[in-house]
Amino acid sequence: ITTWTQLRDVAPLSESLPMLLRWLAFGITADTIAPAIVIVLLLFGLRYRRGDSRRAFVVPIASTVVPVGVFLALGLFREANLKFLLPAQVGMALWLARGIVGVAGLQNLTPRPPLHFVERRDAQRLNRLSTWRGDLGVRLIPSLAAVAACAWMIVTLGNGIAPLYDDSRYQRPDYRAVAAAIASDARADDAIILDAPNQAEVFGYYYAGDLPLYPLPAGLGGDDAATRAEVERIIAAHRRAFVVFYGETERDPQRIVETTLDAGAFELGDTWYGDVRLARYVMPAPLDFVHEFDTAFGTSILLDRYALNGRDPDDEFSIRAAPGDVLQARLEWRALAPLTPRYKVFLQLLDANGVLIAQRDSEPGGGLALTTTWTPDELVIDNHALLVPADAPSGIYTLIMGLYDINEPTARLPYSIGRDTMGDALTLARVAVS
Repeated sequence: ITTWTQLRDVAPLSESLPMLLRWLAFGITADTIAPAIVIVLLLFGLRYRRGDSRRAFVVPIASTVVPVGVFLALGLFREANLKFLLPAQVGMALWLARGIVGVAGLQNLTPRPPLHFVERRDAQRLNRLSTWRGDLGVRLIPSLAAVAACAWMIVTLGNGIAPLYDDSRYQRPDYRAVAAAIASDARADDAIILDAPNQAEVFGYYYAGDLPLYPLPAGLGGDDAATRAEVERIIAAHRRAFVVFYGETERDPQRIVETTLDAGAFELGDTWYGDVRLARYVMPAPLDFVHEFDTAFGTSILLDRYALNGRDPDDEFSIRAAPGDVLQARLEWRALAPLTPRYKVFLQLLDANGVLIAQRDSEPGGGLALTTTWTPDELVIDNHALLVPADAPSGIYTLIMGLYDINEPTARLPYSIGRDTMGDALTLARVAVS
């Protein structure tokens, strides 16, 4: 844990300690329970009673305090990391049990009346009376308090189970659905990349297929050159890749896996499953349909060049595809001035009547090359992919593209060639589907 990324903004103890007390005592669903009773029981658990072994006293306290102390000292406190304190819950349970026993043990602290102050002939009667009063008075109250505390804890724990099933706040990423989505679309030459690799155990629990699995970056990350080389090897060895993104901001902070894929492959789409994102990539086909001309979008964006796959040797303005094929488009952009809006690129396939058949919208670079980050006159390589529907009938289609402000999807940027404004969607090619 000394290698983990420390949090810059550490929560104050006034916030972190109550949350830790609730979580260690009752789990993640106890976010509204006041920890007062827990604190009282922990204080009673600190009492060393006659007959206690030293180990029985030290182990519960140390196995709770030491992990929590290290956790807080290293600046690791956040909700996502609480699961790493599971061993401390064992110590907390033992400590709370000592507290309940300590409450019940209060009955032993009340002395009985000394018999040497009464006459011997009344000793037997007074002893019976003292015992009766003690049991119903001092002795009964601590026992009832201990039973009540134990019952309260059991009821609270029981109430915390239902939210795990019913409350969306506690639902974990749906790896079962991720594995099912991959299995339903898997082909023999596909690969699976897990970014970051600590997903391997839970993903492997649900996925029973035969596709090769690549947990990246290797180890705890940090060797960006090795990660980049491995991703490039995967691109060269496979035709498609399913990439499961989760926790990559810590294990792959430079986003080497994703940036290498976006530069060398074509993202076909992605789907979120809770906090997990499943992206599909196709590996590059020969981009033999190339057009070079300056096309301006708005006043500050220039499309220098674009390239497509599947060039029709009989028609320089057409490409060929079959139903289920992937159209790959490489766009080469250049900003003429700093850009304030974030723009999305849309790619659309229209039939002969202009009806939309397929569409994909994405910010440049798979969302990693935002237009607001473009440097004037710097070339930006932007890969896009569009799936031809498997049920698309044979015929001639049109592939178009354009840009729109992410905050105003209906306001497309007009494009111009030379001094002539042409429209708001550039025709890239005719597509002969058969």
